[in-house]
Amino acid sequence: MAYKIILIGSEGQLGSIIAKRLSSHFKIILTSKNGDNFKNIYKLDITDLSELRYFMDEHEPDIVINAAAITNVDYCENNKKESRDVNVLGLSNIINSISINTKVIHFSSDFVYNGQELINSEKTLPSPINYYGKCKLESENVLIGSNKPYLILRISTLFSDKGDNFFNWVYN
Repeated sequence: MAYKIILIGSEGQLGSIIAKRLSSHFKIILTSKNGDNFKNIYKLDITDLSELRYFMDEHEPDIVINAAAITNVDYCENNKKESRDVNVLGLSNIINSISINTKVIHFSSDFVYNGQELINSEKTLPSPINYYGKCKLESENVLIGSNKPYLILRISTLFSDKGDNFFNWVYN
């Protein structure tokens, strides 16, 4: 039996790559904040707990992949409430809307570190120096304390042909 996976943030740079790679192997339910009926992407606002609970009850996923985030560091610094609502409250709402056995895969960032170490590991103590990093660290701690099965991936850079990233900047 294939796992039923809900991919949150499927239209973003990270989410679109995950959707493309996993869709032939798993039953994936795609969501985004805007939705797109023509692409079978459900509209879902992770900052709305009641909407999220209804959606999760309806679909009963085995795994939730959270690829939704506000990742622009400068934007997060200037829009702290919105940044925290999406990056922390959104994950908290996901956790509070799923069953106890639903696994959560969450994407964090190397911005939880202060940049002083050349190489970081799981043993490196987080020490974020900006609001984005602080939100990502807080979201990790919310998930760790949730008693749900989880995987946290701290990524540093995305490379794809979609979106604003280092690869496209160099190429262009």
